[in-house]
Formats: sequence, structure tokens, C-alpha cells
Amino acid sequence: MMPSDEQAYESFLKTVSPYIVGMVNGSFDLDRRSYWAKRKAGNFEKVLRSSYALDHVDEGYFDVSASFEFSMRSIEKTEGSEDTSVVLSPLRVSCVFHGHFHFDGDGNVEFIRRFIDEDSWVMFWPYFRQFVSDVTARMSIPPELLPLALSSGEVTTAIPAKQQSAKEKRVLKSNPRLKLKGRVKK
Repeated sequence: MMPSDEQAYESFLKTVSPYIVGMVNGSFDLDRRSYWAKRKAGNFEKVLRSSYALDHVDEGYFDVSASFEFSMRSIEKTEGSEDTSVVLSPLRVSCVFHGHFHFDGDGNVEFIRRFIDEDSWVMFWPYFRQFVSDVTARMSIPPELLPLALSSGEVTTAIPAKQQSAKEKRVLKSNPRLKLKGRVKK
């Protein structure tokens, strides 16, 4: 009796093992003044993007690239126009990870692609979550905690001012330099 595709895929998964998982590229940008102004006003959204791609397949192994981006952005109308809007992104963190995986068996490319589309995020996403949390904390802004899981695609979440943490509200209220009306006070 032939195993079903699902059983064959499960058997394939049992043989897949990560050999190397590591960051190959990372960058971040922060416009501090704009960031705090948008946080205070509460008119921003968080955007998460991820994509996973098969780079190479050979006998007994395959390579995967996982690209991620986290940004905070606001969309504002251009002065004097109702149709044109400008996207401001005061915070952006992005990186690319490379994974080298070994497997036993014949290397069914369908199974490899399915692994990349459905299951590889388990290997890469925790590294990106940690990278974003660490980088934002080192920027001296509240560390961003990302969701526990995200497969390929984009997720956008609007963050109203009332969802700011109590600590953020105290920081914004108590620090006149962050009020950003006109010039920054010295």
C-alpha cells in the first residue's frame, strides 16, 4: 500500500534538520523626532512583512532565504490636496536569514517547497522577533514585541493612541523634549 501524500510529507519532515540558520543582512532606521511625534499622536500602524524562498536544492540538502521587515508608518495627506498622501516610516527594521537544511531521501522538490511555504517560519521567525526587540531596545525606544508567528505575507495593525502603554504615556507626558511642538527644547 502506497503512503498518502500527507504521510509521505510527514516522513520527509522527520528527516529535515537545520544545519545552518543565520542572519546574512540586517539594517534599521529611526527618525527619533518623527517616531515620538507619531507615538504621541497615536496615528500610526505597525507593518510586518515576511517572505521565504528556495535558493538551491541538491542531493541531500536545500537552502532557504527568509526576508523580514518591521516598520511603523503613518499616512498623511499632502497639504492642499485630498488625493495625495505621503507614507512616513519613522522606524524600519529589516533583515535576511539564510538556512541550510539537510534531509534524507530523494529530495522531492514539492515537499521542499511545501516545507518552505508552511513550516520554515518556525526556524526563522524567532530570530527576527529577537532582532527587532533587541534593536528597538538599543535605540532607547520601547522594545517592540512581535507576534509569536507569521508565515509569508504582510500584516498591518493600526495602533490608536489609547493602546499606548501606561509607561509610554508617562514618558511622553513627563518629558517636554518629546512633545515636539516647534523646536526641541535644550
